[in-house]
Amino acid sequence: RLTVRDLPDDVLSYIFEELAVVAPPRMLLSPSTESSSGTFTLGWILATHVCRRWRGLLMSLSPLWATIICKIPHVSPVLMDRARKAPLTIDMLPDYNIRAPLQRELFDLTLDHIEQVCSLRWQFDNLPQVHKAREILSSVTLPLLYVFELRAERGLSMPHSALRLD
Repeated sequence: RLTVRDLPDDVLSYIFEELAVVAPPRMLLSPSTESSSGTFTLGWILATHVCRRWRGLLMSLSPLWATIICKIPHVSPVLMDRARKAPLTIDMLPDYNIRAPLQRELFDLTLDHIEQVCSLRWQFDNLPQVHKAREILSSVTLPLLYVFELRAERGLSMPHSALRLD
């Protein structure tokens, strides 16, 4: 009779990849206001707490970590370390309220690793951010990038040339 302990690592890895799809870490919404409650659910990350083998295997699956960099913003540097050199998914659209200091940290962290980004979705809330992003994006090649979406915060007047890349 086989148990989960008997599964080979490649099968467990596949299971963990599926778990990451159905149980992603995310910010929880307050039921009364439908806005951020400031509380997070760890989703698939909880599986790292089951046993040493699962933790080691999940820690080695850098592509899983690379997709959640912005999901739990207060630990994004740790998530970035765990992502190692895997292509990054950066989603900084206003799906939930991330405090301004954390947004700036995420923005800077993203720019520090911009050449690893495969999916980039940003919303800018000030012109200095736009100009800094333009400067960086104009000076690098992004061979992994396949999703690119930029938005301006409502009320932000952005000249058409602000994001023209040279």
